Amino acid sequence: MTYKYLVVRREIYEKDPSSKINSYRSFSDVAKLFRRPYKIMLGLLLIALIGLASIAIFAPNSPFVWPLLIIIIAIILLSQIPREKYIYNESARANELSEKIQDYEQYVLEVWNILRNHGIDNPDKVQKLKTECETTIKMREDKFAKVNSKIVDMLIGVPLGALIASIIYSDSKAVPSAIGAIILGGLAILGILKLISLINYYSEGYFKDKYLLDAIKELDYFDQPLDQDVHQ
Repeated sequence: MTYKYLVVRREIYEKDPSSKINSYRSFSDVAKLFRRPYKIMLGLLLIALIGLASIAIFAPNSPFVWPLLIIIIAIILLSQIPREKYIYNESARANELSEKIQDYEQYVLEVWNILRNHGIDNPDKVQKLKTECETTIKMREDKFAKVNSKIVDMLIGVPLGALIASIIYSDSKAVPSAIGAIILGGLAILGILKLISLINYYSEGYFKDKYLLDAIKELDYFDQPLDQDVHQ
């Protein structure tokens, strides 16, 4: 991992050029965007979910749980069928899409200008950065995948086979309780490794690698020649 890579990765992440395109809709946006029937469906879904949670806490044996479940399932299924024109107010949706396109173009330009500021100003250099990013991500994933695979094979897979054999063949000398303890130990070690992997993911900034790779991939669709000046 080169120092240039670390500097670019940090700046891309800290400036967060994708913040606008990843932003969530506000309540007022939702109110303008959805048609009335869809708002009613969302309201019914919310009421049904609250009712289901209340029943689960205060009256778990209540027969009303089934009608609420049916309502929830029906609304979820119905929401998957209609096309956008039946869900959204067309003018509000058109405005939203127009803003998203502008935000996306701004995002790509910001990413490209950050790269240019660090001397990555042509397709070959962008490809080198992309290759280093993909290699960094792959090395991390392979490192933990190999260790996890060995633990699964040695401390879970093999003992599990022995446990099954001891159950099938009563004359087996294997002790089920001992085998079970080995399997539980393997699962515990696997869980610890998952936790270490998660801590390493954040402590080493690997999430920044994912963020950088997503940004670089967007440049593959960039219409502006990468060896020309780009102005926002």
